[in-house]
Amino acid sequence: MADPAPLFDAALALTVAGGLFLGLLIWRKARPVAGARPLIGFVTGTAAGVFGLALISWVGPAAMPVSAVLIAASPLVAAAFLHFAVAFGAGTGRNRGVLGGYGFAAVATLAAWGLGIGEVRPWMSFADFFRPGTGGWLAVGATAVLAAAGHGILALAWRAAAPMRRRQIAAVMASGLLGLAACTGFLFPALGLDVFPLPALLLPGYPVVLVYGILRYQFMEVNPWACRAVTWLMLMAVLAAVTGALAALAARLGAAGLPFWPSWGAATAGLVAAALLWTPLRALADRLVYPGGRVDPADLERWRAALATVEDLGQLAERAGALLAAHVGTPVTVTVAGEGPDEFGPAAGLRLSDAPDGRTCSLVGWHDAPPGPRHAAQLFAGVLAEAAQRLDRAQQLAAAFTEQRRQAYLAELGTLAASIAHDLRNPLNIVAMAAADAAPAVRAEIREQLQRMDRLIGDLLDYAGAWRVERRRLVLADEVDAALAGHAGTPVVLEIPDGLAIEADARALRRVLVNLIANADAALAGRADDRILVSAEAGPDGTIRLDVADRGQGVPGAVRDQLFQPFVSRRPGGTGLGLAIVARIMAAHGGSVRLSPKPGWTTCFSLWFPAAAAQGTRR
Repeated sequence: MADPAPLFDAALALTVAGGLFLGLLIWRKARPVAGARPLIGFVTGTAAGVFGLALISWVGPAAMPVSAVLIAASPLVAAAFLHFAVAFGAGTGRNRGVLGGYGFAAVATLAAWGLGIGEVRPWMSFADFFRPGTGGWLAVGATAVLAAAGHGILALAWRAAAPMRRRQIAAVMASGLLGLAACTGFLFPALGLDVFPLPALLLPGYPVVLVYGILRYQFMEVNPWACRAVTWLMLMAVLAAVTGALAALAARLGAAGLPFWPSWGAATAGLVAAALLWTPLRALADRLVYPGGRVDPADLERWRAALATVEDLGQLAERAGALLAAHVGTPVTVTVAGEGPDEFGPAAGLRLSDAPDGRTCSLVGWHDAPPGPRHAAQLFAGVLAEAAQRLDRAQQLAAAFTEQRRQAYLAELGTLAASIAHDLRNPLNIVAMAAADAAPAVRAEIREQLQRMDRLIGDLLDYAGAWRVERRRLVLADEVDAALAGHAGTPVVLEIPDGLAIEADARALRRVLVNLIANADAALAGRADDRILVSAEAGPDGTIRLDVADRGQGVPGAVRDQLFQPFVSRRPGGTGLGLAIVARIMAAHGGSVRLSPKPGWTTCFSLWFPAAAAQGTRR
């Protein structure tokens, strides 16, 4: 029977090399992960302890001065694991428990060294094998206590964690069971078990499983490596089975080996089998590494079809969250940047944002998610971004079509208004002349009603016309003064910074101010003891806000939503076109008007002018 000791030595060598490599990997790639520094200390410390055992197997008793130090330090390595558990489970690694753990480990290490760590004796086929002494058992006990404390902390964190975080902590705790099983092999001689320490052969996998159990959730780059590694391992296992079967067949036939052509044929068959098995084995590896993250082309088409029927971004976000939550089996929140609250709470989510080249979709809160769901979320984010871009284009086309219809309607209304004005003004002139001989009171009444009708006709022509503005630099305070010329109603208070300039059409701006101040004056019903406020300020982005406010009765709730539509008036005697004309003029400037809250004032109309404007022509 072949000596199994070289296999044991190879497992130790792989553990040392793997621990050092994983420590370097974490230091280079995953330092932002919670508990990364103590984790580096733990995996490299584990490699150092195993190196001490390997030296004994490779060199013999002469290695004991170095090996004893490395083995006695095992409580310090366990203290690093406790430190990692606190930082990883609670999000912080600085507390009294961590310091106490390191203090306990230091005392145990010194005591183990003082009591004698152990001795080296032959055992089974091993010429030299370490047996723990009193100090060695003390180090083992202290290491077990600290490791148990670390796993207890992880268990408490698991109870309070969200579902995806629970899976991550569970993976770390499961790797601890593998490490415990592997370490039992080193105790076989001390326990009187003359059995080859097969559990120790699992040791190279312990640091790999531990680190991968952490990084696979927070460092997606390791998952393609894992996919390739698992695929190659399965393929090698299949080829080894085929090779073993051929060797067994050759032995049964009594041949020391197969002739050239059968051997060449067997090798070719093995390569063909490898080529045929690669795709299904890679698919199986994907399922193992990305559990729950399998996304078929049918899933993508189903998602696209479900998201193609929404009518706005709010409905898109709601449906997208439901679709992804159903696929990954955990709540998912989808938000749109700038559209309502941007909060995710404990749930993972997706955020739709504007970008120069269209909508983008980013993952939020998936750093604790298993690779499978996170892989599915990444694919879903691409589908969602495409759906959002299609919705934006559809809404833009619909808005353009609506604006085209509106302009056609206004053009038709303008033609009709011009015709009505022409047809009405001649009869109105005849009425005015016919009333010349009437009593003075009757003439005054007729004149007032004719003026009202004339204002209505003028407003109708202004609203239906095409407002094209010619912008130039205007000092805002001067334009407000010009609009107030001849105003004899409620006093107006100006709060406009000196020299504040605006790019606007002077005539159109005065028309806006006259309309708003007239509305405010009418709302105050001639109360001379009150005031109208006209204030302005420049925003950090260069926009100008101009407010006209009063303390009247306010805007009735029944008309708030239709305030800027034609023939909606908030005061008796109004034409219902003043605010509609204001809205049209502001739109022609590339700005807007809205009803805004202002402390101390019941009604405030805010005019927003853009920072820059293109030149146009006056209508």
